[in-house]
Amino acid sequence: MINKRSMFMSLKTRRIFGALAVSLSISFSAIATPAASAQELVVSTSAVNEFGVVTSDITAEQILQAQDLIAEMKQSEDIYEYFGALSDVEQRSIIAAVKENPYLIENESPRMRVQSETPDEETPDKKKPSKTYKLYMSILEMMSCINLVDVPSCAQALKAANIAEREAKARYPDSVTNGKGDALRHCAWSALMTIRIGKDAAERIGNAHETVVRGEPEEREMDLINNALGRDIGERFIINGDETGALSTCVSMANIGLLHTLL
Repeated sequence: MINKRSMFMSLKTRRIFGALAVSLSISFSAIATPAASAQELVVSTSAVNEFGVVTSDITAEQILQAQDLIAEMKQSEDIYEYFGALSDVEQRSIIAAVKENPYLIENESPRMRVQSETPDEETPDKKKPSKTYKLYMSILEMMSCINLVDVPSCAQALKAANIAEREAKARYPDSVTNGKGDALRHCAWSALMTIRIGKDAAERIGNAHETVVRGEPEEREMDLINNALGRDIGERFIINGDETGALSTCVSMANIGLLHTLL
């Protein structure tokens, strides 16, 4: 005959395992039922251009006039706040001018490095790239981002990028290019952006990034796929603003090979 202590322990054990089962079910539901896996998701790299800044209508005269705006922008206290206050045509004229001649803002690089040395948490309202991510979102990319969305959203994108960069380097320091670290960075970045600024803005910023940076077609496709997976994950956690849950899901997907890599 089973004594009361044995019955109590048996009941307690069943409850523990029952709770674990529910917890695991909830945890893996975000992983096991993504809208599409990396293998199933097909993203057209040509479609990215729809989200890029259109400069084909900018005339040679407007590009020439933009150089005066660039000179004023360099003298401003915050080049992004200055740029954000310009009209759409003025912004796109500057972007066209910089695309045509990157040296127009080349001498701003040392200034950007100085600005980026201040930690994000000490300047929460500043719209400046952080030290860890300045190579990921260049001055040209930030201007493109501001033109497509707005200054506050791009500031949030930068903060999300910092977190994603740290997570990727901490977990996969040897595969931050085309490997699991790279995939995790894009997944986490897009997931956090989706939670903070919405899926549409996250998609515009993520796709605009691919129109600015240089890379092989397969690398762009990899980034686009992981961006899309990240946005899907972010959307699942957006109601409660659960950034930790979104990051954990991206990490889990990277660990078990559900993100797209080239290595």
